[in-house]
Amino acid sequence: MPEYSGANGSVTTAGVSTPGSGPQVTQAVSGDVRNWRVTETRSAPTYRASNTRLGTGRVAGVQDWNGSFEQWGLTPRFWPGDWISFIGYTAPTSSVPGSVGKIYSGDSRVSEVSIRWNWRDNEVPQITTSFEANGGLFEGTGLFQDTSIPNPPAVCGLKLKYFLPGFNDYQEWLNISSVTWTVRAENPVVVNSSSYDSFSKFCYTERLRGPIDFDLDILEDHNHMGLLFLPVTGVIRPIGADVKIKIYVNATEFWAINFARIDGVSDLLVDPETANVIEQTVNLKMQGFTGAFNSGVAQEGNITDPKFLLRWPFTLGV
Repeated sequence: MPEYSGANGSVTTAGVSTPGSGPQVTQAVSGDVRNWRVTETRSAPTYRASNTRLGTGRVAGVQDWNGSFEQWGLTPRFWPGDWISFIGYTAPTSSVPGSVGKIYSGDSRVSEVSIRWNWRDNEVPQITTSFEANGGLFEGTGLFQDTSIPNPPAVCGLKLKYFLPGFNDYQEWLNISSVTWTVRAENPVVVNSSSYDSFSKFCYTERLRGPIDFDLDILEDHNHMGLLFLPVTGVIRPIGADVKIKIYVNATEFWAINFARIDGVSDLLVDPETANVIEQTVNLKMQGFTGAFNSGVAQEGNITDPKFLLRWPFTLGV
């Protein structure tokens, strides 16, 4: 059996984008894909009885699968909870680029999106989109290629700004080494008597849109453990404060996060051996509702992307 190079691999997706029952996204090749992967499982419920003679038997269970793809960039095409139709192209069967090859496809729900900015190494910013089965996974043949022209953003010059209660305006958060923002959806599993594919003879797994949560981890070159020292203003703010965040993707466009809660400060690292700069990670989590910016009266937060598309709150729907 011949080996195949992944050089021609690509991903195409379609689906229903945020919010909830929002606009249909047509099938299109996803650009700047670094890699993609898929894992398929099938449960095997066990049985033991008076006639199994201390052995274990198994019967066919439910098919499930999941996958992910990594891209260069800062603005993902889909959002946790979104339904997507995934097709992954592997390689041309004939080993001739631009010819038909094996593909894997299936409907899925996005379970997690992670975006990373890394100033310390000035890496190209990257996105990881993870998804889980919303139906069966199928093997077939097809052809599609990423013919787009790469133009990934550079992290150098980008900023993160914050806004605390009592501020008049956003302030730049200085001395950041990296930011990792991971948004997850807890998508409920559906398996019932209708979860059966007569062609494959498999029972399959589906998922509904679930609630989202996020972690925002900011690695900074500081040593104010226990209390968060926010530069520029010199404000010391106790852990547990609510904050507004803007993370820029270019000079003028940004992710707007309203709100996040400062959950803690972890991994204060002091290294005499190398004399590296002292660092720590500020951990923030989603805070959907707070009265901190409205004289104690609760407000609903929101998340908007760099094009001002509302990513949360969802319109309740699929």
